[in-house]
Amino acid sequence: GKGYPDICTRKVLRWLVEKLDVPIYGLFDSDPHGIEIMLTFKYGSVLDRREGRGCNVKQIQWLGLKPSDISRLPIMRQQFLPLCNRDFMKMTKIRRRAQGLGEDGVIVELDILRSLRTKLELEAVSSIAPQYIVGVYLKSRLPMPSTFSCLPMLSQVKAWCQEQIDIAETA
Repeated sequence: GKGYPDICTRKVLRWLVEKLDVPIYGLFDSDPHGIEIMLTFKYGSVLDRREGRGCNVKQIQWLGLKPSDISRLPIMRQQFLPLCNRDFMKMTKIRRRAQGLGEDGVIVELDILRSLRTKLELEAVSSIAPQYIVGVYLKSRLPMPSTFSCLPMLSQVKAWCQEQIDIAETA
C-alpha cells in the first residue's frame, strides 16, 4: 500500500475479499501511524468518508507489528525510536476512534505503546536478518497456503486489473 492506505489499494483488497474470498493480512509499523493506517484499511478514512465509500476492508487481520510483540524481538536498543508529543496526541485520537468502533484489541495495543514510550518500524525488524519477517515473524502468525492454491486466482486478478485499465481509458 505504499505506506498509506490509498483508495486504489483499498479497492483492490476489497475486490480480493468479495470476489475471491482471499484472506487479507496487514503488517504495519508499531507506532501511532501504523495503527491509524490499519484502522483506515479496515474502516475507511476519517477525513475522506465520501471519496473512499465502499473501500474499507473489515476482514483485514492485523498480524503485526504490534506493540505487544516488540519486547520479544531480538532488536538492538538503538532501533527503537522515542514517541514524541505528536505521537501521544495521535494515540489519543486513535483511542477515541477505536473505542467508537469497539476495537478493544487496538486499545490494549495503544496502552502498551504508551507505556513503552517507544515505537518500532518494520525496517528495524527486517534488519535482524534478511528473511526474518517472512521466515520467523509471519510464519508464527500466518497459515501458509500452498503456492499452487493461489494460481487460479491470478487470472481473475489480471482480468479485474485489465477491466480497471479499460474503464480508466474510456473515462
